[in-house]
Amino acid sequence: MWKAIGNLKDQNIFIINQIAAMIPANAAAIELSKRLLEYSSNKDAELSVIVLDALQFEAKKLL
Repeated sequence: MWKAIGNLKDQNIFIINQIAAMIPANAAAIELSKRLLEYSSNKDAELSVIVLDALQFEAKKLL
């Protein structure tokens, strides 16, 4: 479970860095925010769904 969470974190950091590299270095932070929101609304967050499902499954086992 922790490995899946770590992978999700690493994937999110990679995506943020990739999007940040596409905007000018002197761009305002709001521009990065806009691009991140555009990306998240246009892409399926498959890994986050898988991790969420796994967490819910583990939680149900504990209860």
